[in-house]
Amino acid sequence: MGYKGQDALLDNLLVFSKVYGGFAAHITNLVDQENPKVYIGILHVLKKYGPMPISRIGQKIDIAKPNMTMLIDGLVQKGWVERSTSEHDRRIINIELTEEGERYIDYTTEKLFGILRDKLTVLSEEEREKMIECLNYLIDISKRLTEKK
Repeated sequence: MGYKGQDALLDNLLVFSKVYGGFAAHITNLVDQENPKVYIGILHVLKKYGPMPISRIGQKIDIAKPNMTMLIDGLVQKGWVERSTSEHDRRIINIELTEEGERYIDYTTEKLFGILRDKLTVLSEEEREKMIECLNYLIDISKRLTEKK
């Protein structure tokens, strides 16, 4: 790919990330307007991967550890997560979902999917299939770009 093609690719990626970021922020705002949007991201990570240290959660959602500590404190205050000592190394403090946090993230996920289903009804079947195909392709490409060699 020549230099001009690379510029076009970068421009498109920047536009996509702005559009996707704006859409994701809009949808999460519809789900819960009272709490920071990043809470949903943190809780999703914990639900998917289980208990883990603050630094690893921050890596998964691209937030620095000092900022994560404040966010985790807020989640602890809400009763959605708790700190616990690692079974393998007592020096490591893991963050894990509480039952209340699990209920909250299940509720927000269901609400999120409902909103997305409603939003996608404006697309034709062909457009939805093309969108799924494109998203799967982007996911595959992003995995290859982020693989450590």
